[in-house]
Amino acid sequence: METFLGIDYPTLWYLVVGLLFSDYAILEGFDYGAGAWHLFLRKDLSRRIAINAIGPVWDANQVWLIIGGGALFAGFPVMYATMLSAMYIPFMLFLVLLVLRSSAIKFRSAEEMKWWRKTWDIIYFVSNTLIGFLLGVVLGNVLQGFELHENFEYKGFGSQLLQKIYKQERSYKILETCHDNSFDFSSKSVWPDAFVAVSEFQKNKLETLGRTCYLWDYEIPKKERPNREKTLRALGLDPNRKHILNVGLFHANKNQKYIY
Repeated sequence: METFLGIDYPTLWYLVVGLLFSDYAILEGFDYGAGAWHLFLRKDLSRRIAINAIGPVWDANQVWLIIGGGALFAGFPVMYATMLSAMYIPFMLFLVLLVLRSSAIKFRSAEEMKWWRKTWDIIYFVSNTLIGFLLGVVLGNVLQGFELHENFEYKGFGSQLLQKIYKQERSYKILETCHDNSFDFSSKSVWPDAFVAVSEFQKNKLETLGRTCYLWDYEIPKKERPNREKTLRALGLDPNRKHILNVGLFHANKNQKYIY
């Protein structure tokens, strides 16, 4: 294994990523803490002083997050992809709150009206508080670990939560829509009360496994066939030639995988 200064590369990247995120937690944590206390400061002057205290550094401290994310992608790309996919909702909320927090700092003093400042004060306080909470959610899940498939895809709910939702003595009904036709239902670890299918094929497939399945089929309304020659000419196509029109999803598990 290749080394740098006597340290193998995985360990080196681990130290670099750890240092960058630690710097972010310490330096930007100071800024989030000031924002989380914002509404507890009663006087407008006190709030202004608190914002001025982080004024020269709050935007610069976010650079640690950007560099840390880049280092994580460079050193551990699989972990980067898995974590961002698994924690998609917390990370998207985190980005939205970062925008709101930055806007509050910039716009709060743009107008003198009390309602204007009060509105941005609330946005500033809520965004800082929730950012800290969401980062805690992400860190807690990273420390606890993600349940992954063999190809490192996030499984979704943890097995314990899944077992609680699908417990045998539940007082509610669970209906699941069907997957595509290639899905192997025998790989499921928990089962709903019934499935909902949109084709006879899926319904028969599930019933052979002894599972209840409802068919929700939408009847296609029959219409008069349009005049072929007139339609093709309207589309700019030669009516004397044969044309193949393919409509559907370009997906490996669908009929439209191959186009002829």
